[in-house]
Amino acid sequence: MFLRKITEGHLSKKNDKYIQKQGFTLAEVLITLVVIGVIAAITIPVLMANYQEEAAKSKLKKNYAAFKNAFELIKTVDGDDYRDLELENGKIKITKQIFDNLSKHMSIQTVCEHNEECFPSQGYEKSGKIDGNNYESKSGSDEKENFAFVLNDGTSVLFTIWKNTTVTSQQVGVNNSRLNIWNLAIFVDLNGDRAPNTNGKDVFYFILTKDGLVPGGIDNESIYCNDRNKYNTDCAAKMLRK
Repeated sequence: MFLRKITEGHLSKKNDKYIQKQGFTLAEVLITLVVIGVIAAITIPVLMANYQEEAAKSKLKKNYAAFKNAFELIKTVDGDDYRDLELENGKIKITKQIFDNLSKHMSIQTVCEHNEECFPSQGYEKSGKIDGNNYESKSGSDEKENFAFVLNDGTSVLFTIWKNTTVTSQQVGVNNSRLNIWNLAIFVDLNGDRAPNTNGKDVFYFILTKDGLVPGGIDNESIYCNDRNKYNTDCAAKMLRK
């Protein structure tokens, strides 16, 4: 009996020492937390960037398909074809007319009285192409070529007109052989006025050509869509190919 108690006591002390050895010191815990924090700091921004890019790609594809389908319906159902624009006395009235037809085949949330309400110049990283437009002009006015509105999914849209003589294939990434004298360009900000409001991230454009609606950069995506170019305007084609 006495020997059994001594043996049990001895085993108990050994078990206590074993249990004590299984624990972590405060220093070990702190080091582990630091390592986890460093890994999180590195991986979370990458994961967020990948998620945002995938979300932008998905919405851009949806928008492109919706506009392409709408223009096909305008052509087949309404009997209008805006691939070759005609101007009247030098005044560009056609953006309002295009919108009126387009609104029959797309879900529109808001028509902006002024372009600034949908595409505010403040905070946008813009190219010279967008800078050349007058954001504060009244949408659809006789003298200005812009028309702005918001789709039901929150996408801000800006219609503007580009003249072939002032836009080269290098600038828009679309060969001049595809372009008419006057061409409709459609800028989309996928998440409206929310950040980042940056070309190549949430701001893209399509252009209505002789071949129908095509994404910016379809024929030459490398000129204005790469890490070395600060504007990244012609990234729609590249994003849709990913």
